[in-house]
Amino acid sequence: MIVNKISEIMGKHRIRVEDIVRNTGLARNTVRGLYYSEVRRVDLDTLDKLCKFFAEYEPDLKLTDLIDYVREEENNE
Repeated sequence: MIVNKISEIMGKHRIRVEDIVRNTGLARNTVRGLYYSEVRRVDLDTLDKLCKFFAEYEPDLKLTDLIDYVREEENNE
């Protein structure tokens, strides 16, 4: 399962949706959808802009700090 951690980083640094929109040029609906984990697809260009933006707050930022893959454990009960 893909885990979206963008809202965690935003909360940690008190970043608002509008801050990202203003500094990246991304659409408000895109950023809001990412914040609330409502999006089903994310463009690579969007991820690139987000990485550049968040790197100002976390210089060692990696893509896995924004989104990550977590294996779903199978229920064998």
